[in-house]
Amino acid sequence: GAWEKTGGYLYFPNPDARLFAHTTLTLFFGPIPARAILDNLVVFSPDDPSVAFVGSWNGGAVVHEMDHLSCFAGGMFALGSGAGVTSLEKEYLTAAKKITKACYKMYKDSPTGI
Repeated sequence: GAWEKTGGYLYFPNPDARLFAHTTLTLFFGPIPARAILDNLVVFSPDDPSVAFVGSWNGGAVVHEMDHLSCFAGGMFALGSGAGVTSLEKEYLTAAKKITKACYKMYKDSPTGI
C-alpha cells in the first residue's frame, strides 16, 4: 500500500495512521521540549513574517543559521498540531507552516534549486 511506497513516514494514508503519528510524537516529543524549541530556537523573520527557522544553540545563544535537517521540525510540529483546534495546536501548526516555507525558500533560492 501507500505505506510501503512512500517509506511510511512521509505519507499517512488514513486517520488512524495520522492519529498514531500524532500520539507517537506526543509521547516522544511532548509539550515541554516543544515549548522549549518554540521559545528558544525558532526564529521568526523580522523581514518576512510568513517564515521562521530553527536555529541551533551554542550554549549561550541561538545561532541564526538553519541546518537543512532542521526542516524536519516543520513536519514534527505539523504532526504535533493534531486537529489544530486548541491554542497550542494552532501555535504548532503556525510554526510548522512558517518553518516549512523557510525550508522551501532556502532550497528554491539555492544555486541548484534543490
